[in-house]
Amino acid sequence: VSLQLGVQVRNKLVAAYQDIMNMPV
Repeated sequence: VSLQLGVQVRNKLVAAYQDIMNMPV
């Protein structure tokens, strides 16, 4: 269970990072 939670958190961090990198500055 803890492993799945960690994967979900990591996926959210990666998605947020990609959104920031895709934002036009």
